[in-house]
Amino acid sequence: MRHKSTKRFIITILFIFLLLIIIIVIKKLSINGINDDTSEYKLSLASLCPYQESYTDQLTIECWDLEFDLISTGLSFPTEIAHHPHNSKILYIAEKEGRIRILENDNLQDTPFLDISDKVGSDGVEQGLLGLTFHPDYNQNGYFFVNYTNNSGATTISRFSIDSLNQNIAIKESELILMTIDQPDKIHNGGHIEFGGDGYLYIGTGDGGPSWHAQNGDSLLGKLLRIDVNHKEGYSIPNHNPFTANRNFRNEIWSFGLRNPWKFSFDQKTNDLYIGDVGLKNFEEINFQPSSSTGAENYGWLHYEGDICVSELSYNNERYQDRFGWMIDFEKVDCSDASPELNNGKLTFPIYQYKQQVTDVHNHEEQSDTEYHTHQEDICSGSAIIAGEVYRGQNYPYLDGIFIFGDFCGSIYGMEKDSYGNWIVVQLLTENDMTISSFGRNVDGEIFLAEYIKGHIYQLKSTMRYN
Repeated sequence: MRHKSTKRFIITILFIFLLLIIIIVIKKLSINGINDDTSEYKLSLASLCPYQESYTDQLTIECWDLEFDLISTGLSFPTEIAHHPHNSKILYIAEKEGRIRILENDNLQDTPFLDISDKVGSDGVEQGLLGLTFHPDYNQNGYFFVNYTNNSGATTISRFSIDSLNQNIAIKESELILMTIDQPDKIHNGGHIEFGGDGYLYIGTGDGGPSWHAQNGDSLLGKLLRIDVNHKEGYSIPNHNPFTANRNFRNEIWSFGLRNPWKFSFDQKTNDLYIGDVGLKNFEEINFQPSSSTGAENYGWLHYEGDICVSELSYNNERYQDRFGWMIDFEKVDCSDASPELNNGKLTFPIYQYKQQVTDVHNHEEQSDTEYHTHQEDICSGSAIIAGEVYRGQNYPYLDGIFIFGDFCGSIYGMEKDSYGNWIVVQLLTENDMTISSFGRNVDGEIFLAEYIKGHIYQLKSTMRYN
C-alpha cells in the first residue's frame, strides 16, 4: 500500500510539474494581448525588423501592417491633439484659426469647446492656435492652457477654465494671460506646451527666424521653458530650474539652442522627453532628455544644425538679418571650445538626425496654408519633423516603448533603444499624401495623428506579421 501511495504521489507531482511547464510555454508564446504583463511578450524593433540600418539611414520595412485609420473629418487646419486627463474617449483638437473642438467616441462635436479666433493672429503659415494641454488636476480645478500668437504676432501663454455647469464649454472670459513673448517674425514660433511628470508646464519656443536668440540667455526664444502654474494668478519659477543663479539667463529657461521645436512629448511611463527640432536646410533632428535631466542642455543651434557646425554646411553663402538687427554669416560661426555661447550649457547633440531632401521649404513661409499645400510636391521629402509619442497603449503590446514620430511630408518612423543602448530607427511608412501636423495620445496611451490640409484625425492601428 505504501509503495502504491508513493507512486501515485510521484505521478501527481510530475503531472503538476508538466502542467506548470505548459502554462509557462503558453505565456511565452502569447502575443495577443491577453496577458496584462506586456514585458512577457514585448518584441523590440530589432527583433521585429531584423533589416534595420544604422541610425543615419532609413529603410522601409514590412515588420508590421501599420496603418492609421480615419476616425474624424471636418476640421480646419488642426495643429494639436490633446487628451482629457481622465477620460480615454475624449480628445481635444486645436484648430489654427483659434478654435478647440471636442472629439468624443470618434464623433466631432459641432459646438467648439473654445473659440478665441478674434484673439488669434493666424495669417502666417506658422502662426495661430498652436498648443493645448490640460492641467493634471483638471477634474478638480478645471484649468487648461493654450499657446497662440496674438493679433500682434506675439506668443501668448494663457490659462482658461471650464463652465462648472457644462464641461463641454470653456469660459472665454476666464482667460488669464501668463506670458507674452514678442516675436521678430511670423515664423519659428514653436508652439507645443505640455506638463511633465514633475507637474511643471514646459513650453517650446522657436528662434523667431534665423537669429542668435537660441543662444541668447536674455531671450526666451529658441528655448524650452519650465514654469510652475500651480497658482491662482500668474506663475513662478521652479526652485531647481538650472539658471536661477545665472544673471545672464532668464530663470524660465530649462534648455536652449533650439531652432523650432514644433512638437515634443514626455513618455508617460518613464517621463523621458523627446524633442523634434525642425532644421533649416540640412537636417531634421530628435533631441532627448532622460527623466534624470537637471536641464541646461544646449542643443547647439545656431552653431550646429544636427551635429555639424553650420560653417561646414552649405547655405549658398547666405546671410540673414532679422528684425532685431542680428546679422548672421554662417561661414563665420565659431564652433570651437572658445565660443562663449557654447560654454553656457551642456552641449547636447541629437540622438537621431536625417538629411532633408527639399527644394526650398522656407520660400513658402509667407504663403497662405492653401498656397503652401499647392507647393507641397516641391517641398518634400523629409521636411519639418513632427515629434510624436511613445506608445504605451494596451491594444498593441508589441509596440510598447517605441517612439512613433514623423514629418510634414507623411513619413512615419519608429525609434527605441536596443539592449546595447544604441538607438534603432526604422521607417514604418513612406511618404504619402498626408501632411502631418501633430501626433497625440489619449490617456490610455493609444496614438492619434492630425492631417493638416484635409482636416482629418487618424488612429494608429497595427497588426504584427512574420516574414
